[in-house]
Amino acid sequence: MYVGKEYRERTDTGWPELKSQGEFLKDQTHGLSLSSKGTYYFGFYANEDKGNGSIYFSCLIDGKHENPVKMNPRD
Repeated sequence: MYVGKEYRERTDTGWPELKSQGEFLKDQTHGLSLSSKGTYYFGFYANEDKGNGSIYFSCLIDGKHENPVKMNPRD
């Protein structure tokens, strides 16, 4: 279950405490989507985007999310 920038994974005994989705999501993301393979897709407003924002993704590799990558306009 995702709650803002945190999540909970249900266990046999119920719902544990919230966990952070990652430090890279802390400041400037919104509209988080998650693929069936664990990849995050999200809007990110970086200074180089001059206020327009871009879509970034972060793949889940060996249980950890990689640093966000800006999507190419053709992706």
